[in-house]
Amino acid sequence: MPRYKKLPLKDRMDEDGFAVSLATHITNQRLTCVAVKIGDGQVQVRDTKDLGKTTLAFSDAEWSAFIRGVKAGEFDV
Repeated sequence: MPRYKKLPLKDRMDEDGFAVSLATHITNQRLTCVAVKIGDGQVQVRDTKDLGKTTLAFSDAEWSAFIRGVKAGEFDV
């Protein structure tokens, strides 16, 4: 497993202002990574390999509920 150097947030921003995550996961021989942009009352998320840059948008309340669910183990597989 490769080791990743932790970069400052400003060095992980793409051209659209999305912060690219340091966490990655390999599924079906494919490295996956997400980019997140928080602001203007919403959280936007997209796959870094999606050339069309399809973006999902969530309200602050929806994102908070998602994070609580993750911490509570609701999405463990």
